[in-house]
Amino acid sequence: MKYLVIILTIIIGGVVNIHAQADTSSLKDQLQKLSSEIQAVQYSSDSLKMKMEQLVSKDETLQRSVNNVANINSLLQTKIDSLSQKVEKSELDIVGLDQQLNSQKEALSGEISETRETTNQSISALDDALSKNTLYWIIAVLAVGLLSILAFLFLRRKVTDNQSSINESLANTRKELEQEAIRLDEKLIGVMETQLKVIQEERKAQPESQQEEQDHSLALKVADEIVRIEKNISRMDEGTKGLKQLSKAVGRIRDNFAANGYEMVDMIGKPFDDGMKVTANFRPDDSLEPGVKIITRIIKPQVNYKGEMIQSAQVEVSQGD
Repeated sequence: MKYLVIILTIIIGGVVNIHAQADTSSLKDQLQKLSSEIQAVQYSSDSLKMKMEQLVSKDETLQRSVNNVANINSLLQTKIDSLSQKVEKSELDIVGLDQQLNSQKEALSGEISETRETTNQSISALDDALSKNTLYWIIAVLAVGLLSILAFLFLRRKVTDNQSSINESLANTRKELEQEAIRLDEKLIGVMETQLKVIQEERKAQPESQQEEQDHSLALKVADEIVRIEKNISRMDEGTKGLKQLSKAVGRIRDNFAANGYEMVDMIGKPFDDGMKVTANFRPDDSLEPGVKIITRIIKPQVNYKGEMIQSAQVEVSQGD
């Protein structure tokens, strides 16, 4: 009986020991699995922190770029104001010269009228009293008339030369203003190309979940500048220096614009429909048939991003009376 109790005790202890070892092994496996999950979470957290720091750095770079664009726009506006003042001064000078020419013409007309009156009086005097000095009087009258004609021709030529000089000066001033505008627009296009590249690189680095919420303010400013520059190009002479390079630069900026997912809708020359989502300014045009409405000018372009409109157009519509 005593031996039986001892054997049962040994068997029970062995069974308990086996169960304890199994529980300890299972607990170790769970702890190892939990540790692996903790390390994975820690790695994901560090990766997210690095991406957040990169996004913050790129956002600061973009903000500095936007500030640079604002400064350049301010500088361009200052130069444009200066050029406008020069044009106004030139116009005032032209008005002054025109008034001076008119005064000279009036003075010359007065002199001619006075000369004619003197000549007529002399002829009348000759008719009333013929004498031995008749021939001398005739010569004197003819001499006065000839001098008057010569003076008239001289002053007329001088007036013509002054008008030619004024027209040439005005043409040179206009040419210089156009070339200065081309240089400024080329610099602005270079800045806009840089900004579009920055936007493209930043969007590539953003997660897809954040790409739906984009800031399009810079892209809309670029679109407005493209319309302004193309309008200036259409007004310039084809032989203007630098015009071809500026046209090519506008083509490049349009390609970069499209590469970033933006589209500028071309509406020039297209019929106007009252259902269009645009802001329209109407003006009468006698060359169009009554009821016909054609878009003839783009004030602010329609811009689409990935097929969706983000800015409605502002246009000028010509309509037949």
